[in-house]
Amino acid sequence: MTRVEAVELPGGTHLEIPDEPVDVRDALRAALASGADWRDGFGEDACIGVWLWAGWRPALEPLGCSREAFVDLVTDSACSLAEWLAGTRSWSRYAGELADRAGRMVAAAR
Repeated sequence: MTRVEAVELPGGTHLEIPDEPVDVRDALRAALASGADWRDGFGEDACIGVWLWAGWRPALEPLGCSREAFVDLVTDSACSLAEWLAGTRSWSRYAGELADRAGRMVAAAR
């Protein structure tokens, strides 16, 4: 399996794929195991979209992507999120796909 290191955005900007956030993954797993509904958001300490936005904001925001739009993109990829949490999808693949989708979203908005 190939590790995704970065995804190129329109204009040549790159979204670097960060190291796997094990603490966020574990918090999400615990929230789901306790019966929480993933659509309720879990709070910012266990929201992978908010966590990624913190690192990717400097690249995405100037291209017209808002925090809300990015978090919606993450929410719309619930199946991929579940696969990452279950361990059947690598972090690199999951985050790389989110970065690619974000790139397509900003390209379509231009």
